[in-house]
Amino acid sequence: MVTESEFEKATVEFHLAVNAARQARAEVDDARQALEKMQCQEMFQCVLPDAEGVDFAFVQALCGLRKGHEGPHDEGPMNA
Repeated sequence: MVTESEFEKATVEFHLAVNAARQARAEVDDARQALEKMQCQEMFQCVLPDAEGVDFAFVQALCGLRKGHEGPHDEGPMNA
């Protein structure tokens, strides 16, 4: 049988964990927004080869490098 104090302790620990998870999620969201403001958001098409290197797929991708980076957004092959 569970005592009242054990139950209360487990309840408090649960709520503390939920609050910590919410805080961590908020910090991740803030960090993601800050990073996105510094990233190049250019969409480009990249070429992905299959395992044998015979067929290729053209995939739309988001650059994600820093804003103002040097170099083009080309359609060269990318390593998967």
